[in-house]
Parts: sequence; C-alpha cells; structure tokens
Amino acid sequence: MGLDITVLAVDWERLEQTPFEERYALLEDAAMPEDELDWDAEPQRGWVWPAASNVPWCGRYEFHSTTGSYKPHF
Repeated sequence: MGLDITVLAVDWERLEQTPFEERYALLEDAAMPEDELDWDAEPQRGWVWPAASNVPWCGRYEFHSTTGSYKPHF
C-alpha cells in the first residue's frame, strides 16, 4: 500500500455555484485528471495551475515524496 497526499485550492464561490451533485466529480477530476496524464513526463511537483483543464479555478499541490496510491477523502 502506498501513500498519496494531494491538496486542492479552490475558488469557493465557483465551487459553491456548481450544483451539489456535480461537485464531487469536479474535485475528483482536479485531484486526478486521468485524461491529461502523460506517463512519460517527469512527475509534477509543487503547485499545478490549473489542476485540470475543466477546473481552471482550482490548483493542486503535488508532494514529490508520495507514491501515488489514491483514496478520495473530500
């Protein structure tokens, strides 16, 4: 079992305007933008802005010393 710590910084007013039913999916996309991953690229470290193309108002902090396992805790 590994460890992954991902911190999201969001514009709360934009998130609050998002219908409740859609919020979890947006946060999950920001934390793990599967369609934007380049497995051959150097791992990102530090703040990534935007976190994902469909969530331009959200940033993600990538810790360089974690292993990448993921379980959502929103």
